Amino acid sequence: VRTAPSPGGLYSVSTYIAILNVKGIKPGIYRYGTKSELLTEVRGKDHLKTLLAAYGAPSGVISSENAAAIFLLVGEPWRTMRKYGPRGLKFVYHEAGSIAQNIHLSATALGVSTVDCASFYDDDVHKILKIDGINQTFLSAIFVGLS
Repeated sequence: VRTAPSPGGLYSVSTYIAILNVKGIKPGIYRYGTKSELLTEVRGKDHLKTLLAAYGAPSGVISSENAAAIFLLVGEPWRTMRKYGPRGLKFVYHEAGSIAQNIHLSATALGVSTVDCASFYDDDVHKILKIDGINQTFLSAIFVGLS
């Protein structure tokens, strides 16, 4: 079930989740399957340190080492641009914002803290997620469960 609006129902944003410290889930980087509602492992635990090293904010700004998980939003601009032209790129960001809002609202309802973060080195994240940075590109991250 999708709970965020998507122009033309094209769903140009995918969600990856870096599980750092979640009871019952093996640490690693996963892609969320919207149809199956399953997490598929993309990278193992050994890549989490590399992901956190791609985080570019100064120490102490966001306590990344205390997060339970990091939601990574990845856009596929061509999906909306092939239908809407250049304006389709704006729609990708709109969709990502709606998804981020839903993550924040759900976490708040559960009493869990969250914070948005775009302070990542894009090329490093692209390599970790096995995406090319052109047809699929990293948009933003949401740290969840900060203590």
